[in-house]
Amino acid sequence: ALPISQAEFVVHVKETYCTVEHLVPNTQYEFWVTALNTTGIGPASERAVYVTAPSPPIIKYKQCRSCENAALVCWESGENVNPVDSYTVEICKVTDEDRK
Repeated sequence: ALPISQAEFVVHVKETYCTVEHLVPNTQYEFWVTALNTTGIGPASERAVYVTAPSPPIIKYKQCRSCENAALVCWESGENVNPVDSYTVEICKVTDEDRK
């Protein structure tokens, strides 16, 4: 187990949950927890490995093309350190009412 001094983030809470913010997108982290009472600090939990969601892709508008019945949409991965496994492209028709 790593000594506490090697942890990047340490917070003391009374609840059995904690929100950790400002993590880097598409990055692997390890989490572990220790309990404290009047006797002292207990042993650390097992480490949980968690990977944050990737950052959003960046549309490359200048490379996108369209014609009467098709469109080519281009993007780059964004600021992702690790490779992205796949992308999902979603499309919806914009009506005149949506433009108001």
